[in-house]
Amino acid sequence: MAKARAALARSRAGSVLLGLACAGLLGAAGAHAAQLAATPLAIPATGPAASRPTPSGLPVPRFASLKVERVNVRQGPSNDSAVSWVYIRKGWPVEIIAEQDVWRRIRDQDGQVGWVHSKLLDGARTGVLQGTSMQAIRVKPEPNGRPLAWAEPGVMVKLRACDPIWCEVEGHNIDGFLERTALWGLLPNETFE
Repeated sequence: MAKARAALARSRAGSVLLGLACAGLLGAAGAHAAQLAATPLAIPATGPAASRPTPSGLPVPRFASLKVERVNVRQGPSNDSAVSWVYIRKGWPVEIIAEQDVWRRIRDQDGQVGWVHSKLLDGARTGVLQGTSMQAIRVKPEPNGRPLAWAEPGVMVKLRACDPIWCEVEGHNIDGFLERTALWGLLPNETFE
């Protein structure tokens, strides 16, 4: 993942440009890739098996965010398990794909998987702009609505509400609407207010 840097700049049109704001990961990429290759990816079940009770009582899969600035991601569900990498970005969205006691198996937007203690996760919803081009944050949830700001891929925003097409987002003192297809951090067909 690219090195994290956040920037704001006024464009000539008066819109705000949101700069790249990536998760910030520490650790050896080679060791991390080897660990990922050795770790089987648990794809959440659908149908009756998906409704099995979890230790938290919450459904899996679901999204959460990192509660603190530094989060160790471990190879297994234990403090004795080796640290695979460290997130250094509070609020970054992750998908919870499994639970074991107080541990949560998470996946990030790059498909990286590891275990995190539940006390390091928050229910606050955030999303990351995906794709390769700038996305318009609009004043109203309309495809041709006036752009309020432009955001680059990798920018993290708070998710206030989402319907089947639009999400109301907040970031860098900007409150507007993004098409949900531009965001990573939502389950298919998930809506909330």
